[in-house]
Amino acid sequence: MSPKTYEEFLVPVHREMLARIGGPTILHVCGNCADRLDIFAEEGYDGYHFEWQVDAKEAVRIVGGRMSLVGNINNPQALLRGTPEDVYKQARYSIQAGVDVLAPECAIPLQTPVANLKAIVEAAEEGY
Repeated sequence: MSPKTYEEFLVPVHREMLARIGGPTILHVCGNCADRLDIFAEEGYDGYHFEWQVDAKEAVRIVGGRMSLVGNINNPQALLRGTPEDVYKQARYSIQAGVDVLAPECAIPLQTPVANLKAIVEAAEEGY
């Protein structure tokens, strides 16, 4: 949906949810939501869990520290079908971009090779 549609129909619902939750919140919206990141940050979420379609550097730039960014290691191409080197490179890119919490973009496919998951840890152990 467009940013305008999101603002018109979902922002009021999300505001009510945030008020009722009264605690830390992390929003996840699938796909390329770069055009809505500013709105998400303004609404008061503590974090946004984002997918690989949103460039990590662009996300960090748009959000500007207003909320934490979680993600965006690609599941189907890097984790499931890629090599540990592919995953490591993507993880290092996210770290260097300034992503706050390094994580897969969504639910990890059950057939993901363990070596690919360990590559995330290896990249993180090198530090931010």
